[in-house]
Amino acid sequence: MTIEERRDLSRARLDRACDCLKTARANRDIGDYRAAANRSYYAVFHAMRAVLALEEVDMSKHSGALSENRDPGQKVVYDHYTGL
Repeated sequence: MTIEERRDLSRARLDRACDCLKTARANRDIGDYRAAANRSYYAVFHAMRAVLALEEVDMSKHSGALSENRDPGQKVVYDHYTGL
């Protein structure tokens, strides 16, 4: 996968995370805190997958994405987002 393809995938996943966060805020505003927590969780999950996509790591399961970020050897580099 080229860097451009990885960036496109990362952008798409980050857009999905932003959509979940927007929905979470709307749910919070109407007092539906359970739904807000659910959408917030998915916002974080999709944001994590966006970062991992830049490293060509793909975890479709929640446990995989979480364990990938817990690994002390995993270097999550935010400067990949420069220019996105």
